[in-house]
Amino acid sequence: MIALALTLYFLLSFKLGYKYRKSLFGRRKIEDRFRQIPMHGNLAATCFVLMYAHRIVSTHCAKYIIGACLIHWILDGNVPVLRDASRPGEPDGLTLSFENEFPFGEQLEEDVCAIVRDACGDDSFLDYGELDSWARKAYRKVSKLDEHARTLAREWLTAYHLLEKGLTLTENGQKEAVRVIGLRNYLDAVINGQERQIDESLMKEYLVLAGLFGSARQLAGTFERQYPESYGRLAASAGLDTGTLTAAIRYAVRISESAMDNARKERERNEKES
Repeated sequence: MIALALTLYFLLSFKLGYKYRKSLFGRRKIEDRFRQIPMHGNLAATCFVLMYAHRIVSTHCAKYIIGACLIHWILDGNVPVLRDASRPGEPDGLTLSFENEFPFGEQLEEDVCAIVRDACGDDSFLDYGELDSWARKAYRKVSKLDEHARTLAREWLTAYHLLEKGLTLTENGQKEAVRVIGLRNYLDAVINGQERQIDESLMKEYLVLAGLFGSARQLAGTFERQYPESYGRLAASAGLDTGTLTAAIRYAVRISESAMDNARKERERNEKES
């Protein structure tokens, strides 16, 4: 009876929206919508919040980390997007060039870039299927990206006095964590047509963080349809047209998810055999 009562309690509380971890947010229900960028845009810290947001189970955002980084580098113009001559006319017939050296905003990006450059091989171009195949060989490194992000996040949160201990954030840390979920709520509302006003100056950051939220493809499509002039300027700043930018974002998300799936399957297979 006690187990049944607890199950009913959690089911009801989740249905009513009381699903978040109080030590992270200071409360269990978050319906706020925030338009500003939380955690100073730090991807590792944002991942940390997403991993431990729910009260009962931890979630994984590892399959989105590579994609979010790729979107960031593409939008900054650091990674040129080229058409793959061997796959003309195909929606994902793209190649990403890693010929250029460029600076990183945080350690996680630098470490992810090292992974991607290894996958490119000697020619410094990330061609179709290369990341998928490489992830099977380097499955240990790829499948543990979320663990690596968590370690880096703890260091960053501690340095900014946002982490108290364990999964308990300081008061300021809780405010920033709430803003992570609030931004996700806001971007979901933009995608669903419930929010019409956007800050054009933050469009790039929105797409990068939507990469971590798992909604970058939908957000890019929304921007392209609903805000064509602003989105066109963003694409032009990266040296692209809007159609190619949207295709590149979808491509980045797809290869990120596929690489992580391959790495995890290979890791599970090797663990069963050992």
